[in-house]
Amino acid sequence: MSGRLKQIALREWQGALQYWVLGWLLASLICSVIRPFGTVQFSTVQSVGYWLLINGIAVLVIFGVLQVFKTMLSEKFALVAILGSIVFTLLFTPILIVVNDHLFDLILPFSFFITNFFISLLVFCIVRTAMAWRSPSEQTVSGLSAKFENRLTKYQTAQLWAISAQDHYLHVQTDQGSELILMRFSDALAELDGRDGVQIHRSHWVARGGVAKNNSTSVTLHNAVEFPISRSNSARTKAFFAKRLSQGH
Repeated sequence: MSGRLKQIALREWQGALQYWVLGWLLASLICSVIRPFGTVQFSTVQSVGYWLLINGIAVLVIFGVLQVFKTMLSEKFALVAILGSIVFTLLFTPILIVVNDHLFDLILPFSFFITNFFISLLVFCIVRTAMAWRSPSEQTVSGLSAKFENRLTKYQTAQLWAISAQDHYLHVQTDQGSELILMRFSDALAELDGRDGVQIHRSHWVARGGVAKNNSTSVTLHNAVEFPISRSNSARTKAFFAKRLSQGH
């Protein structure tokens, strides 16, 4: 992965970490106050320390589980939530039992497996809701959906010229410049469905307005960036640009 991609990945990871740390502290504060699951017998210091430890472990485990299922979370949420909660429960509950037995000589009932399963389901729902809340809103620019442009950080008002797959990122070309965003190429194509553009290669999509010239094997943008046309997309690309010529006459 290039240095630029590493920087983007690190910045996004740090942004996500802030939410997890906030959630950990907030959950620990709430649990320290209401003292659920028999922890009412603890002193204030014991309660705060205990819930910081337990919730910290829980956050680490469920964060790891979410990373494993992250790419499927939007498309197969119900399945991922159930499978992820089962994995979390099987990993976290034994740790919880050992910690309670070692620190306070408490024996947790089997029902804690069920309790942790439903707590994990709740966390999955909260994460899914947060993802939906953070998704770019549907707006209209020049009569077209601006959802994809809202994903950009520097060129949201620019004219989209092309997108290219690069590892797990997209290299986005616009009339104002280019930038990298974290997004799957297939998801971007779905958002760009209906746009005046065409997929010319398994890794490249171009907008009509961004193309300066084209031939049977390649497309060149106004900024001189050139993309190849794959054999599987050759007929589609040829028809797309033939349509432009016919409309020009």
